[in-house]
Amino acid sequence: MSDYRLEKNKSRLTQKLLIYNPVRVRLQRKVEAPKVLGGFSLPSGANCIEIGCGHGAGTLLISRYFDCGRIVGVDNDPEAIERARNYVAHPPAWAKGIRTDQIEFACADAARLPYADSSFDAAFLFAVLNSVDAWKEVVSEVLRVLKPGGVFSFKESIRPAALFFPSRLFLFLPVITEVELKEHLTRTGFRIERFVLNRRQPRAFVRARKESE
Repeated sequence: MSDYRLEKNKSRLTQKLLIYNPVRVRLQRKVEAPKVLGGFSLPSGANCIEIGCGHGAGTLLISRYFDCGRIVGVDNDPEAIERARNYVAHPPAWAKGIRTDQIEFACADAARLPYADSSFDAAFLFAVLNSVDAWKEVVSEVLRVLKPGGVFSFKESIRPAALFFPSRLFLFLPVITEVELKEHLTRTGFRIERFVLNRRQPRAFVRARKESE
């Protein structure tokens, strides 16, 4: 196995350890969800999708914040999908009372989503793009499956512009820069409504909207 593949496998293992962690869930609930899911509304019965659903906590949080008719959590890891289904079927104490009958999960490549154009009113993700080589294709797919005027709200780690070295060589360094993310969102067809960057972490909370046709 090449050094690059070995490092990539280590990175994926580290990501799993971070994702399936109660501390990570608490951070998602207390810090990320209010900024990703708060501050705007969706119509009752909205169709929503979460990209990179992991263990399923984010999907439950979407259901807590919005009166959705359908919520689809997608992940390219079959193990993650099974974990998510079990997590939602047997929710933790903090999620008791959250509606789950409209939640479904699918194993799918986020760069080639198995859904028709204009299928969803909103799309969400919690720090997924940096773990995907084809992150630009993922953004393009999100645009495709959103209805005109649909919302794309997410949190993502950002690589500081002052770092001038190949970030793929470092396991914990974000790949995407602020400029790259903003430019690609705009070029793809999104109108950025909110871009809050915490430069100490660094991480960005973004809300963008698909331009109406």
